Amino acid sequence: MAESILRVAIVVGGPSGEHDISLQSGAEVLAHLDRDRWSPFVVRITQSGQWCFPKGDDIHGLAEPLSLGDGLNNLLDHRPDVVFPVMHGTFG
Repeated sequence: MAESILRVAIVVGGPSGEHDISLQSGAEVLAHLDRDRWSPFVVRITQSGQWCFPKGDDIHGLAEPLSLGDGLNNLLDHRPDVVFPVMHGTFG
């Protein structure tokens, strides 16, 4: 029986002083995920707390910033099977 590919939200960034380190860690997670098992998408939280959903694997990619509520709704619209928080510091 073939395994289905699971959608995984990689959550990076955040308002802590560890924001940039979180982006680096998230890039490493994305680079090493087995794409035969996982279909990742990025959720980047800015230092001001806005949520962004960049296209593809570009953690730094342009994306419209969203409020917390709109960001959560967008996350639910993406229907992840797994949420992988890669946030460091106070809010991680």
